[in-house]
Amino acid sequence: MMQTVALDTTTTSEDSRPQQVVITLELLLYIALIVLALVLRFADLNDIPMTPAEAREALAAWRTVEPDAPGSTIIPQSPIIFLAQSITFSLLGGTELAARLLTALVGSALVLTPLLFRELLGRARALLLSALLTLSPVFLAASRYSSSMVWAVLVAVLMLWMLWRYWERGRSNDAIITVILAVSLVLLTDPFGFVMLLTLVGALLIAYNITPRPDDDDGEIANRVRERIRAVPWQFAITLTGLTVLLVSTIFLLHQSGLSAVGELLSVGASGIFNPATDSTPPLLSLATALFYEPVFWIFGFVALWLMYRRRTQSFIENFLAGWLLLATAASLYRGAQPDHAVWLILPLYALSSNWLSELFIDDRRAYWEIPWWTRPVLALVTVILLAILLLHLQVVGRFMLRVPEVTFQILMDEVPVSLLWMLAAVLFLIVGFFMAGGLWGNTTTLQGGALGLLIFGAIVGVSRGWVAAVPHSDDAREVWHTDATGRETIFLRETLLELADRESVGFPRIPIQVYAPDDGVVAWLMRDFVNATFIDDIADAFQQEIVLLAAPEGIAPELGGSYVGQDFVINRQWNASTMAPKDILTWVLQRDSRVPSQPTETMILWLRQDIYDGAPFINPASVTQKDASESDPDAESQDAVEAAG
Repeated sequence: MMQTVALDTTTTSEDSRPQQVVITLELLLYIALIVLALVLRFADLNDIPMTPAEAREALAAWRTVEPDAPGSTIIPQSPIIFLAQSITFSLLGGTELAARLLTALVGSALVLTPLLFRELLGRARALLLSALLTLSPVFLAASRYSSSMVWAVLVAVLMLWMLWRYWERGRSNDAIITVILAVSLVLLTDPFGFVMLLTLVGALLIAYNITPRPDDDDGEIANRVRERIRAVPWQFAITLTGLTVLLVSTIFLLHQSGLSAVGELLSVGASGIFNPATDSTPPLLSLATALFYEPVFWIFGFVALWLMYRRRTQSFIENFLAGWLLLATAASLYRGAQPDHAVWLILPLYALSSNWLSELFIDDRRAYWEIPWWTRPVLALVTVILLAILLLHLQVVGRFMLRVPEVTFQILMDEVPVSLLWMLAAVLFLIVGFFMAGGLWGNTTTLQGGALGLLIFGAIVGVSRGWVAAVPHSDDAREVWHTDATGRETIFLRETLLELADRESVGFPRIPIQVYAPDDGVVAWLMRDFVNATFIDDIADAFQQEIVLLAAPEGIAPELGGSYVGQDFVINRQWNASTMAPKDILTWVLQRDSRVPSQPTETMILWLRQDIYDGAPFINPASVTQKDASESDPDAESQDAVEAAG
């Protein structure tokens, strides 16, 4: 039962009667969740380098907004990201914050989407689901990295909401919006969108077929389904859908060639059935990401499925969520999946688990005596403390195992006996404490307190892992989220170029730069507003140029026809899990540390011609050589004079 606080306010209505504005505890909790979501998704958002996938999509929008930007036109893979970034770039300029702004806002708005289904799920369950979405490491990282999957999930959730409203009310407007959102999910959001739509349709069919119904209601429901389908104004809905696709993909008709983005999205989506997104993308990456960052909630999901089987659940909603989770797990076989596609697994996992997790706050009515209200909070607090002790000393053991060449139980007992004893004590306290608490307050209340503690502990650890993956370890390829990690040195490269522009062109990014790199990657994003930057196809085109940006040579440095000063910057890092020994797995899982760190796979060197570096006039080496030869050879000097006179 939610508590309420009544605020008396005098109104200016005709009857001049005082009215009450009721602020409930539920409302305050939702406000706290949205504030926390905004903080987690916007903190340091502009200080994290762009990933290769982000850079490509951002460049497509930036070069549309700024036609003078260097590089060729890029066809985006997500029309809705193209529209969002074109708007923010027009208003705020080309920055990492502008590229990610609207996606971070959408990721924050997802926290409130359970409110749409509040009547269907119940108040407590909807609130719990919002809290889980706020603290989810997968949703947090996806929202911070400008993922089109965040938009796809929002469109899918809104589509389900409108479909439910149409089923309940039968209004044609709800049906039209449902059709628009379904087509937008496939054509405007993410290449994985068609898989998402098939997953939802399959889950609805599973729930329809396995949910038991009275014999006399079976024909009635089937007739109602057919009636709802026939009642959809298909011609008008398809017309509005086509108009929506046209307006979004062409930025409200301002960019006519934007329709090619729809074809690109479908092409990439079809290619992903058999081909990975990148050469470094392992199979089942989305499933591995969900398991790695959300292990506690997979346990809760299995408990929910077991309780459904035990209780013979007849709820259409629970059967739909179970079918969604099973089909989404099967959809992880999609080869083009990236880590952010794990959100499609986590959403039904949270929704399914929230059913029985909301029961943790209900008193056990079968108890023979009254159980104090503080029992479950105390048990949860004790569980959190014991799990924290266990995890803390497990990390100490893992760090020690990483330092020694050979690990045996005797070595561990000699070097880290205190940590081993604390771990053993924590496990024993968990086991013995359960039986002691069960004898005092019953097994149901004890299990509720323990599960509540595990929920709190899993949420705290989860949000910390998501923050570490998205911010401190954003350049570490040992994170599961980063198969290709952009190096933080790219920030220094950008700052160096801006300092050069400040010195050479009074702060305007007009210095000439020859860039030997693809014009649709991270390096191209760093060059986005240097209008005189040129992407070259041959190193020979950089001969004697003032500023040159080249890939680091594997052998002899390139001959640029003069004296140059260079500084290297790591652009990309990768890590091979096969370099990790079995004894290092514990440390990697807990801290993402290993004996072999992530290695640079792409390094660029910024070459400055010596006169630019010194701020002195340029002297052509060829002319210097010719002059020296003339001074040393009088005949050559006379010949030069004759040629000049001629």
